Amino acid sequence: MPAYELPPLYMPYPARLNPNVEATRTHTKAWAHEMGMLGSRAGEASSFTWDEASYDTHDYALLCAYTHPDLPPAELDLISDWYVWLFFFDDHFLETFKRGRDMAGGKEYLARIRAFMPLELQPQSSLPTPTNPVERGMAELWARTAPQTSISWRRRYIADTRDTLETVLWELSNISHGRVANPLEYVAMRRLVGGSLWAADLLERAAGIELSDTVVATRPLRVLQDTFADTVSLHNDLMSYQREVEDEGEKSNGVLVLEKFLGVGPQAAAKLANDVLSSRIHQFENTVVAELPLLFEQYALPPNQRLDVRRYANGLMTWLAGDYEWHFLSARYDGHGGHGGSARARQDPPRAACMGPTELGTSAALGLGPGEAGVAVRPRPPRPPQLRASALEDGEAGAPLARPNFYMPFEARLSPHVDTARERTRAWAMRVGMFDVGVWTAAKFEADDLPRLAGSVSPDASVDALTLISNWCAWTYFVNDYYVEVYKRRRDLSGAKVFSNRLQSFLSDAALPPTNPAERGLVELWPRSAANLPLDLRHAFAARIRSYVEGPLWEILNTIQDRTPDPIDYYEMRRTTGGSELALSFMQLGGALALPPEAELSPTMTGLIQAFCDVMPLRNDILSYDKELRDEGEFVNGVVVLQRVFDCDADQAAALTNSLVTARLEQFEHVVASSLPAMFEELELDGAARATVRQYVGRLEDWMAGELEWASTSGRFAEGVQPAKLLRAPAGLRTSVARVQAAARQAPPSATEHVPPNTAPDAPKRDAAQEHALRASVRRGSDPATPER
Repeated sequence: MPAYELPPLYMPYPARLNPNVEATRTHTKAWAHEMGMLGSRAGEASSFTWDEASYDTHDYALLCAYTHPDLPPAELDLISDWYVWLFFFDDHFLETFKRGRDMAGGKEYLARIRAFMPLELQPQSSLPTPTNPVERGMAELWARTAPQTSISWRRRYIADTRDTLETVLWELSNISHGRVANPLEYVAMRRLVGGSLWAADLLERAAGIELSDTVVATRPLRVLQDTFADTVSLHNDLMSYQREVEDEGEKSNGVLVLEKFLGVGPQAAAKLANDVLSSRIHQFENTVVAELPLLFEQYALPPNQRLDVRRYANGLMTWLAGDYEWHFLSARYDGHGGHGGSARARQDPPRAACMGPTELGTSAALGLGPGEAGVAVRPRPPRPPQLRASALEDGEAGAPLARPNFYMPFEARLSPHVDTARERTRAWAMRVGMFDVGVWTAAKFEADDLPRLAGSVSPDASVDALTLISNWCAWTYFVNDYYVEVYKRRRDLSGAKVFSNRLQSFLSDAALPPTNPAERGLVELWPRSAANLPLDLRHAFAARIRSYVEGPLWEILNTIQDRTPDPIDYYEMRRTTGGSELALSFMQLGGALALPPEAELSPTMTGLIQAFCDVMPLRNDILSYDKELRDEGEFVNGVVVLQRVFDCDADQAAALTNSLVTARLEQFEHVVASSLPAMFEELELDGAARATVRQYVGRLEDWMAGELEWASTSGRFAEGVQPAKLLRAPAGLRTSVARVQAAARQAPPSATEHVPPNTAPDAPKRDAAQEHALRASVRRGSDPATPER
């Protein structure tokens, strides 16, 4: 009996069935036999994984016929073979390694698979001899797929395939420890282990589209891919709970994650998972409608590239609709799917069959509502209404927020140089004009006490290094407040774009004259900082600055739409807008620490850094809730996001936000105590490398503890300290036209940083594959110059 009644699922797109499905069924079953997936080959041990009866009822060819309804027969056969291979791998790893908790055997098994997917094209004879169906299938599929693709696509596909395969070790570790991940950790890891990004790569290949690295690196494309991946994963979690959790002992299921995190039963957890799932689909739709047109104009994409992006988005949409349909029909998910199974699927057309055009916007263009185009579209389930800024205008903001007790396992310390840094930073702020434009006053600067923040997060820095970090803290918070006062309050997206582009330009053009305190501050700080950093750290610092100054554009766009962000999109953007990613570079200013590349790129360090990046911004959302809602009219806040998702009051949402912060800190502790020593042994790091990693982790701990100590004493989060009257730019009739024209004239900034003279020796630069893996893991901001997933 199912553990819960499946909630109504929202899927606005119709499913279509490829007419070549029967031929593909025949081909793929023969291919599975040939690879040894449906019976052992001579000389091989039996896999005990699949038999013909279960294979037929699961019907993977039907999945591909639904998710790729327009492919010609040969392409559909290839795609179907890839999916059969992936599902077999998943089940084979479960039976061979997960059930026996065999971590060592699992690692050896995965290491061999890598050899069958070389980046450079090689003859089959140069590859190792396959020893099982997974290796044989990979070798055969790669030989059929790789020759028709570019090295750029192959690099992305190899990285995503390896992520899909190797993150099963994270699942195995959780099973072995009886550990259920926290929600934020789970979302990041589920994208990798679920194969959704892998599927998006295959879709690009099957459709004959190859998106440029520049386009793939942008926020709108990343959001489309991430919302696609999360939709696939959460929907699968809802459908497979019984199979995975009750039958296989799996700990990596989104319903189970919410069940344990919130302390609720399976039915309530399933409803909440479905709410998040629906929100992700709405985020996909919003990105297509609101962000893709801005992307096209920002990069001046030619018509053919715009069409490719649209085709890609339509392909993702079609894939989701088909996946929903297959889950309903396949017997793989007997708990909630398999309603009639494959036999019914072979006789009946899809429940949401559609023979006409189905691109995004088709229904609107035809003037049709859901269900009126001859399709059976699943309706959107009821959901709490969005909180809107109008609630503030009606005096419904409520009582001041009750602040919860914050968990902090690390001790805060204060630098002995804080008074010197305070004097120097005050003089620097005056020199660049931060008190002259109505955003800050001297009283506000004193109340915020950002030099104390620097002294708390970098207690061991020298006096000069602490002064530099203090200046950066002041610049970061000033830029945030400048956006609020000059652009957010007026919903001036065009002006904000000009401001953001100009700030980014100062990283590459030292001759550009600064015109405001934010620009003057960056002109002064960047050369002082970049001169003492090796090349890789300097590139990372510049990319984080670009992401930080672009982040408020997303906030302003949500404000213009009067829209509370989707929770997952919010949490991932908050790492950028909250400044915690920038903190990773600030802490290098006290003395650069070059992590061993293999350690930096490892899942262990990636998880540690992501946990760090979530702690402070989410805690800040609680501390600044009253200030942002009442003083700034800001609704892009984590507490507000949870109020919408859980339909609860502000105090309850703050408590849930604090639970997320606590869970991230506990994850950080778990990684340091358990995963870090295991990483040292696995990578065979020497004593010096281990000491460097430990020192880096110590800086992360100092930063989290110090930031909380500062936030608890700073006047920044207290009422009564207001900015002076703003010296506003002209506003009124026709001024918006002038701002738009100015934005159009402002060219996007160069991605090549200005390197000041007398720089430190450059560190060896990572190769392209390492860069891709780092960015795909950390998922931090956009840098148009550098390919990232």
